[in-house]
Amino acid sequence: MKKKLLIMITLLMLFSLASCTFEKPEDKAAAFLDAVKTDNTEVLKGYVDNKYVNILVNATGDKKTLAAIKKGIFKNLEYSVSAAEKNEDGSVTLKVNVKNLDFSEVMKDYDAESYSYVIDNLYAGKLNRKHLNEKSLKILLKAVKEALKEKKKYSKEVVVTLKENDHNAYDLIVTDKLMDALSGGFISGLK
Repeated sequence: MKKKLLIMITLLMLFSLASCTFEKPEDKAAAFLDAVKTDNTEVLKGYVDNKYVNILVNATGDKKTLAAIKKGIFKNLEYSVSAAEKNEDGSVTLKVNVKNLDFSEVMKDYDAESYSYVIDNLYAGKLNRKHLNEKSLKILLKAVKEALKEKKKYSKEVVVTLKENDHNAYDLIVTDKLMDALSGGFISGLK
């Protein structure tokens, strides 16, 4: 009798655990957004299928300069996440209101200065790959710092989709629109 009762209780516990989701979509979104803000590469590694997250995680060059660029772009990032809305297909959508400084002009400044640098040094023998990478990062950092000084505001609302996975959790779909909003328009400035 005790054995049957123990089996029945175990089965009930398994069914109740299998039917509930351990993670709220809002929490999953907040974990990703916080990881972008704080450069938490352990969390971000799970999202490297997005080319911009991949760049954040796997960029090469001077680590100090790269860290300063990322910190500059994301240190003023603020966000709020709306309540989840369940869709007919089982996915969940959230609205994320993003506030940051405006970095949409950074790439224009970077392009102008880096082009001038390449033209001025084309025949000077300084344009090996390593030197050019270091100089390019320094020019980009300078452009980011200029945008930080301007303190021009940026805000955008982005719809984020999460899909329930087989582990009673959600997978956040990282889009270019989301990454552009988080970076204060930096990505749309690339185009």
